[in-house]
Amino acid sequence: WEVVRIPELVELLEEARATAATCERELASSSSRGELVLQVHASRFSAAGAGAGLVLVFHDITELRRLERIRRDFVANVGHELKTPLTAISGYVETLLDGALDTRADLERFLARIQANTQRLSHLVSDLLSLARIESGKSIQRIEPLGTHDAIDQALRQHEPGARAKALTLELARDSVDRRVLADAEAVRQILDNLIDNAIKYTQRGSVRVRSRDSGEFVCLEVEDTGLGIPEQDRERVFERFFTVDRARSSELGGTGLGLSIVRHLVVGMRGRLELDSELGRGSTFRVLLPRADR
Repeated sequence: WEVVRIPELVELLEEARATAATCERELASSSSRGELVLQVHASRFSAAGAGAGLVLVFHDITELRRLERIRRDFVANVGHELKTPLTAISGYVETLLDGALDTRADLERFLARIQANTQRLSHLVSDLLSLARIESGKSIQRIEPLGTHDAIDQALRQHEPGARAKALTLELARDSVDRRVLADAEAVRQILDNLIDNAIKYTQRGSVRVRSRDSGEFVCLEVEDTGLGIPEQDRERVFERFFTVDRARSSELGGTGLGLSIVRHLVVGMRGRLELDSELGRGSTFRVLLPRADR
């Protein structure tokens, strides 16, 4: 138990004693257990004065305020992510209309940048729709036995052109074992797609390897890269919506900041676990643990 004196609550009691009307106030308090937000209603039920009796009603609105804060942050982040490419597109179009249309080299360069920003907007909208569907509980449609190597092979084929363009090795690890998991096939596809795409984006040289291995009652899907790595203080936050370790670099590479949040929601929706090991300058390993189909 903790005894906490809240000056605002004392003021509310004094105010309620002095009036016949119901008094209301929102109080916030922090302790070792975290933040607590209360909505307090106070009414006097006897004569005014120091000995007046009071009725207090407390409503715990901590979760409500937390959700409101998340919504405000989400709207602000979406606005920023939409505004950045739109501003770039508008600037390039204005430059073209002011005379750059007459120079073929400038025309091709500006159109390429307009196309890149248009694709970034498209990816952002797609990720937002995916996140909305996931959070509504409609993303996990069918849990059934699924072969891990089939899912990995499909993902590797899809991302092979991107890895080849950066001269990266993209492969199934030699020690990988084919196992069956209880999962939604589309969700696993999205998970591998996001993890492999991120690995390729943030790896300048070396390799991206994917493996499947046993891990007790689970099967572990690993995506390992030799990329930039993630600072220790950011490893918990990378799964938050719109959080990026390097915003400028993420924008340059076309990232939306939603991919890992989508991965986390999908993994949790299939009763799995998500783990991350990373070392700056040496790379990262993301592990998705899904229930075995043969347990």
